[in-house]
Amino acid sequence: MEYILYQKHDLVSELNDTISAWISEKPQLRSLAHLGREAGVSDSALRRLKNQKVKISDDMIYRILSIVFKTNEFSLLSTRLKDLPNLSKWLRKHYSFLADSQHLQAYKPAPLTEDLILKNTISFSIYGLVSSVDKISFSYLKEQFGLRGEREARFLVEWGVLKLDGEYLAIVDGNNKLKISKEQTSSLLPELSKLYLKPDHAFNACALEIEAVNEQGYIRLMDVFEEFVKKTSKVLEEYKGEIPVVVAGFMDSFTTQAYFEGDKNENYN
Repeated sequence: MEYILYQKHDLVSELNDTISAWISEKPQLRSLAHLGREAGVSDSALRRLKNQKVKISDDMIYRILSIVFKTNEFSLLSTRLKDLPNLSKWLRKHYSFLADSQHLQAYKPAPLTEDLILKNTISFSIYGLVSSVDKISFSYLKEQFGLRGEREARFLVEWGVLKLDGEYLAIVDGNNKLKISKEQTSSLLPELSKLYLKPDHAFNACALEIEAVNEQGYIRLMDVFEEFVKKTSKVLEEYKGEIPVVVAGFMDSFTTQAYFEGDKNENYN
């Protein structure tokens, strides 16, 4: 493994300078409070940064940089940090596993489409069905989801997300790849599980594991999860058919505590 060393206080200084430059570009619109809201970082964490403290998690730093540089994609972020040596080394040390994790990169649809499709599990399910199965009609949706399903489908047609192709529904823009953010997954997953996970069905599967690992173990789990998502995407692409399926999963730290604290020890190596 490559030996990567950087100085903590130099890292914090670079991050502070980067944040200050970002705010100064549009001072009438940007502030520390605004950055905190966008990145999901607490005021106390940002105060620690401003006061040159190092107790801030790597996850928080990554989220801050994602907002400042308008991307959370590893390759793009690496390019934009090339003139910031300590931040660049930090990124390679802690997040190099994302270099080959395109399937785990965040993606959001256009805001209008996002609001309409993801407002509830029924509209999300309808979009998924129409995008993946040929010849979905209003009557089929009514059979599957009741009157509410038919109403949601007509609403999506009215707002231009779906269209009628003869008696069948189709996606308007032709984009049938709907990937949702972590926040949207958190909102939808509980209801989707209640709707689709059938405990008495022999041909479904579920898994839940709670354990504790070290940092390298966490990175390896991310690699495994990426491989799962990649293989799932390949199967869904290569074996098109008429059986709608729901594949869902997430991986995260079990506690609310930040899992990689920046000040756990004095040696970043």
